[in-house]
Amino acid sequence: MIEHFTDPYPDEILYSVWARYSDQVQYPRKHDVFRELLGGSARSPVVEFPRYLGYFVDHLPFGHHYTVDWFIDHHTLLPFYSSFMPPERLTCVREIMINGGASNALHRKVGVIIHKTASPHWLRYCPECVEHDRNFFGECYWHRLHQVLGVEICPLHKTFLENSTVPTRRPHEARKFISAEQTIQAISPRKAVSSPFYNILMNIALATRYLLSNPQGRTDPDFLRMQYHSLLLQRGFIARDGQIRVCDFLIAFTDYYPSELLRLLHSELQQIRFPGESWPSLIFLSRGAQHPLRHLLVLHFLGCSVEEFFHQHFQPQKPFGEGPWPCLNPACEYYLQRNITSYQLKERTDRPVGRFACECGFTYTRTGPDQSPEDIFRRESILSYGPHWEMKLREYWADLTVSRKDILSRLGINPNTLRWLVIKLQLPIPRNPSRVKTSKEPKQYSLETISRYREQWLDLIEGAPGESRTFLQRKRPDLYRWLSLHDKEWFMTHSPSRKTRQKPIARKVQLRSLGEVVVFEVKESLDIRTADAVYATARQLMTISDPLEIVSFKAIFKNVPQVISVKRRPKDYPRTVQALQEVKETRKAFSLRKIQLTLQKYQEERICPTLWQFVQRAHLAKNTPRSEIIQQALDEAMGVLSQFA
Repeated sequence: MIEHFTDPYPDEILYSVWARYSDQVQYPRKHDVFRELLGGSARSPVVEFPRYLGYFVDHLPFGHHYTVDWFIDHHTLLPFYSSFMPPERLTCVREIMINGGASNALHRKVGVIIHKTASPHWLRYCPECVEHDRNFFGECYWHRLHQVLGVEICPLHKTFLENSTVPTRRPHEARKFISAEQTIQAISPRKAVSSPFYNILMNIALATRYLLSNPQGRTDPDFLRMQYHSLLLQRGFIARDGQIRVCDFLIAFTDYYPSELLRLLHSELQQIRFPGESWPSLIFLSRGAQHPLRHLLVLHFLGCSVEEFFHQHFQPQKPFGEGPWPCLNPACEYYLQRNITSYQLKERTDRPVGRFACECGFTYTRTGPDQSPEDIFRRESILSYGPHWEMKLREYWADLTVSRKDILSRLGINPNTLRWLVIKLQLPIPRNPSRVKTSKEPKQYSLETISRYREQWLDLIEGAPGESRTFLQRKRPDLYRWLSLHDKEWFMTHSPSRKTRQKPIARKVQLRSLGEVVVFEVKESLDIRTADAVYATARQLMTISDPLEIVSFKAIFKNVPQVISVKRRPKDYPRTVQALQEVKETRKAFSLRKIQLTLQKYQEERICPTLWQFVQRAHLAKNTPRSEIIQQALDEAMGVLSQFA
């Protein structure tokens, strides 16, 4: 039982409360404080998400008014993360913080390890806050807001935060709590107003302070997705088919945020093959955990505050704008006038379809949402022309002074539609039966005229002996056409017979064999290029030292996707198969390479570590076969480094 416990200060992180308690009790052995507060000397404190809080609260002095939820909500960073966390994940994280559990699993559930974002490396403080706390409380302490990733300035004093010498990662390695009063020295504050990133950093700091002070209850993924969809729609990042314009969004996002700022906030955009795999896209496309800082960056870019995002239900823009809407019937007296006061909406996947009907009976549809003000006068399909429009068509059809072209222009239809409507309405065809032309007898030509055309044709044949009928037709098309119409029997008798073309069988076989050679040459060339790419990628992987990556088929496939063909048709790519066999690295060879690179790093630093430190830095502690060769390499490396002892 803890006999006496100091009360937390406003916005004090729980690690700071425990550190001040450690300074007060002054136990000779520091790990006794761990046992008293957390229930075991091996239980380590975590700055962001402390665990074993159930044990801690149960052993507070008799008559205390504290609860586990009160400590979690007011003195840990969980409220900052819970705002964008699904309810089931939040319940699991709270369970781990109360009863204990794996720290890696906890961080993974809040979206820290997955996206390679974490807390700052050192506990941070504001120099002016330190001076204020010492004057008001008699001592300074670690503020919760200052330890959040992305908070680079103090929103109260508008100064940059300073790094202390107390690490936030694995603070238990020091085997003691370190209070702010022990380590913070008085320094001059650095004003942040002159920074080119001041407005963005101040917005992040204020939004973070709001989330810490006002934990949100509405964390349903569907709610977040609907809110983001409405914001993207308002900013024009939703296409007419309902799909998100990911490329346009990323271009505008990178134009808005400088790369230096994104790098400072651990949120730079990596080179990827598909835009939908970038972290800004995953914010509104994925259901997985995302770091809250990245949510804040996207919201700031979209011009929305955190308070508005969680407490204002964004109504999506009306897909067809504000009414009334125009009648698009050219035969109506309200043509192009806003006479339609309402419409029927039909959702087709993500594309809304509006059905607009005028009093005249003209009904049309169009697909939204509107992209410009002119879209209000656009129509896609006509469901009904209405009796007024049909009456106008009958009137124009009966008036022979109105041509077909005028009808099409006045009623706004095309010839095919007019033909279909004439049949549907059973209008007379032709329009004036009395003006139907009687069929004429074929014109009779004199023998002299016929003889003249015949002589011209015979002269044409005589001047081109052996030529085909097609050749003669191209040379004299007028003569060919006249004879075929007015003297066809004589023309067919005195014309060259059509020639039948025989298929060149031998040539076809030759072309087929040639095609096989070409295909073989293409495959061989592809095999050579793929093999060269495999060798180049393997060399690149071998030269990269941070992070190390084993040379495997999967690693090569990331840069040379053509190697997938090797698995399907290995006989067609012999050189690539050989290249993969030569460059593929075994686990044992990879371990030896890691040992060699770790040895080089320690030699550059002139440090002689222990064997365990060497193995841990080389990442050989887990799933590494300790063969005789690897053990010998470790012994040799430690022998080389012994000179720096």
